[in-house]
Amino acid sequence: MKPKILLLPDKFKDALLATEVIAALEEGILQVYPEAEIHSAILSDGGDGFLQAVSGTLPHAEKRETLVQDPLGRSINAGYLYDSSTDTAYIEMAMASGIQLLQPNERDGARTTTYGTGELILHAERSGARKIYVGLGGSATNDGGIGLAEAIGYTFIGQDEKPLRAGGRNLKELTRIIPPKNKLQAKVYAVHDVMNPLFGPDGATRVYGPQKGLKKTDLDQIDNGMKHLHQQVKSTLGYDEATTPGSGAAGGTAYGLKVFADASFLSGTAFILNITGIKSLLETHDFDLIITGEGRIDSQTIYGKMISGVSQIGKKHAIPVVVFCGVSDISQKDSETLGLKAVIPVSDPDMPLAHNLNNAYRLLRENALEYFKANPL
Repeated sequence: MKPKILLLPDKFKDALLATEVIAALEEGILQVYPEAEIHSAILSDGGDGFLQAVSGTLPHAEKRETLVQDPLGRSINAGYLYDSSTDTAYIEMAMASGIQLLQPNERDGARTTTYGTGELILHAERSGARKIYVGLGGSATNDGGIGLAEAIGYTFIGQDEKPLRAGGRNLKELTRIIPPKNKLQAKVYAVHDVMNPLFGPDGATRVYGPQKGLKKTDLDQIDNGMKHLHQQVKSTLGYDEATTPGSGAAGGTAYGLKVFADASFLSGTAFILNITGIKSLLETHDFDLIITGEGRIDSQTIYGKMISGVSQIGKKHAIPVVVFCGVSDISQKDSETLGLKAVIPVSDPDMPLAHNLNNAYRLLRENALEYFKANPL
């Protein structure tokens, strides 16, 4: 038998690059099916890794860099891709506003801002970009996008009639929004797979805030601040997007792009599948299996992370989807809701984290081998 298998993984954070994930899976598969026809592409839901996922498909793209503010306002160099053949820029939010830019003790979603992401957007437009794709994810922020809006020319006024400092904790103080005289002319796309609304029990703050350093005592205040921001935006700008699925992506950055830059939302997984040519491949090849994976999957996966996007592709084309991951904290019910055939965590629960990270390649290869031995196609 010559099975056709499609590999669509993300990286295993802190352990394996996506290219290494593909290589380990291929080694395991080929030991069972030496004649297997394997196709692969690096996926990203729009988060960190977005630029790596798109760069190989853009022969004319060049990296451009500029000084921007990191999530805490410090100057850093951040880059994006610019394709001069189409005047299109590709920005990865995590390069300017990512949580990986901060030490663990610096994470504070109450005061971090997306200002640097706005600086990248503005630099890209001033460089001639007519279309700007912003990959969302991996953010350290929870400011509803007001930081990036400030960078592209908006002014936010607080209760003391002075400009409001960006950051989630200050949203409740907002009294006025002053639009810029010259708005962005480029068409902006917010690329992500998250489906959370801006606020509420499933909103940005309550679901993702704790991993960005928000304390439990912060959650009510900042979630109410997000609601207040929405009310101010609705009355001033006329946008009513807080409940639009995905507005809560990257601490409300998706919302900010929608209401301050008139952005359109795009599925990160679908976007990558399209530009890599995998979309057309799915329409012309009869694949037996899709394999995806990332370092950790948990309850947030059901809100539209990358694996959720891949599961939708599998459903659309009637192809089973198997997930390999470092660690799984997803329930059987959620797995069934996503329509996954199997979820295989490869880490050794009896060994410390450092061991599993250092041996991730071997563990993934061996688990792939064992899976296909036990589950012939």
